[in-house]
Amino acid sequence: MVAALIVIFAVITGMNSYYVLDEDNYAVVTTLGNPQAVSKAGLHFKIPYVQNVRLVSKIITGMPIGYDIETKASIDEESVMITKDFNFVNTDFYLEYMVSDPVKYLYASQDPEATLKMLAHPTSVIRSESIPWTMLS
Repeated sequence: MVAALIVIFAVITGMNSYYVLDEDNYAVVTTLGNPQAVSKAGLHFKIPYVQNVRLVSKIITGMPIGYDIETKASIDEESVMITKDFNFVNTDFYLEYMVSDPVKYLYASQDPEATLKMLAHPTSVIRSESIPWTMLS
């Protein structure tokens, strides 16, 4: 009985001592609360029960702003804005982004997609002449 528990513990520990990272992801390895990013693909080892690994995608991801991607219906709260001459304009677009710093992506904001969507909102970006469009690419 004791030998079986030791074998089960050893197998679980062995399975938790490595991870495989592919080309499409970053790994954020947290050691006692200190995160570090790993971007090199391949087999990596970690200290079981001490280090945790979270994967963050490297690929370009997108989100619609101002419309629902499935129904193509306009979302007025996101797309309608008023111009300087008091006309209403319905502006919708598709925003693409890629994570360049996975540690900041995971720990600098509780919901990074919502923050990006708020920054890219038509009323804050299109009206502003001081924010360059290259900031969003």
